Amino acid sequence: ASSPSAFYRLALGATVIAAIATKFNIFFEEGVWLVLATVWFLIRRNRPAALSLLLTGAVSLVVGLLLTGHPYLSNLLQHGHPLYPLMGEGAKDIMTTNTPEIFASSGRITNFFRSLLSPAVPTCDERIGGFGALMPLILACGAIIAVRLRRNISPAVWYILAACLASCFFFEQTWWARYICQLWLIPSILIVEGYSHKSTRTLTNLLVALMLATSAIAAVRAAGSVWMKAAWRHAMLHPLRNGEATMMNCYPQMERYLGEQNINVAHLDSLPAGFNGVALYYYDSRSSSPVLLVTHSQASEIEATCRRLHIDYGSHLCNP
Repeated sequence: ASSPSAFYRLALGATVIAAIATKFNIFFEEGVWLVLATVWFLIRRNRPAALSLLLTGAVSLVVGLLLTGHPYLSNLLQHGHPLYPLMGEGAKDIMTTNTPEIFASSGRITNFFRSLLSPAVPTCDERIGGFGALMPLILACGAIIAVRLRRNISPAVWYILAACLASCFFFEQTWWARYICQLWLIPSILIVEGYSHKSTRTLTNLLVALMLATSAIAAVRAAGSVWMKAAWRHAMLHPLRNGEATMMNCYPQMERYLGEQNINVAHLDSLPAGFNGVALYYYDSRSSSPVLLVTHSQASEIEATCRRLHIDYGSHLCNP
């Protein structure tokens, strides 16, 4: 067709708007994908489709920003820059403390493969090996299918596969699965191609089995992680309900949790002189983690609750 139908334009617009409301950095990524798609149509000398795509994308981006409001418009109004805290006055470096030491001194290509080859339980938030130990096998199966069907795969599909792979290197954090989740599109697309030809159906079955196994493991891990975080939150905040708490590095999300327990919060930048109590990491032992300052009696109650819930209380002890 010379130009996408109304249905496809509406589908594209809805996708862009939903994406903007889902993830902070999606504004940039959606723009990149729209440009790549436009380039493809121009390569194919389909100018009506390219123009339609650009107009639909631009309108959808504007509508998405107006409908969502947060974070882009609220950041612009409150902090003077739509991409705060990454840019603008008072910008903060949120990635240095999130970067594992093994990735600190290497380039994005090295870190991409190093993370993929690190055995780990799959989870999008895992900073090392977030795709899981089976991902190298998944990609290898997909690569074999692609090689076997190299003459049968359409140029459009090859272009999409190449764009998916290249987009994994847009951000420096190529080691973090949550930033390159589009990598899953590559084996997913190759499953469709593999089942279209008898010669690759057995290998495609193996690819599907590996992906299902990875998804099942990730689902179990995610459920356990949600339960553990909820249990730890209960153990930490229950003794302080309807009372007061003192925090360092308090996050806005934590303010909501504390408010739900009717806890009044006092914020500190450093440990007060002569502090005679117990300091606990709210999440983990990273330097930017929130720290909760409690009395010894409150700490004893928290520890007792942790024992009942089989939580490692000692791993949250902080010595500022």
